[in-house]
Amino acid sequence: MYPLITEIQYTSIKPGQDIRILNWKEFSFLERVKDTQVINFAPQTIGGNHRHPRTEWYIAFGELILYWLDKSGKRHRRHLNPKGKLLLVEIPPYLPHAVRNLSADFPGFLLELADAPQTGVEKLNII
Repeated sequence: MYPLITEIQYTSIKPGQDIRILNWKEFSFLERVKDTQVINFAPQTIGGNHRHPRTEWYIAFGELILYWLDKSGKRHRRHLNPKGKLLLVEIPPYLPHAVRNLSADFPGFLLELADAPQTGVEKLNII
């Protein structure tokens, strides 16, 4: 079991400016969303280290790294905002996962959308 990771294409880019526009109507999964949070990761903090029955979708900003365990228990990692690219990450139900802010100086932000409220959480030691 792995997260599904897709690079997000901006709807438009303003000419002559480094301003990118992302239109929510491009995301077909939004009709499934029942819970949303914006999570601020202070420098060097870790969140998650758990698994749960809901599906989550992430869009991250900053030096956030996603860690997850596959079915054999092997740990994997992926930068959530590599070189400023936006990624849409789908965390399937029961996938063990955690997020760490690698920055020593700046916060990272995670937009988290989910198909249900957070229940049935099993705490784990992933990182």
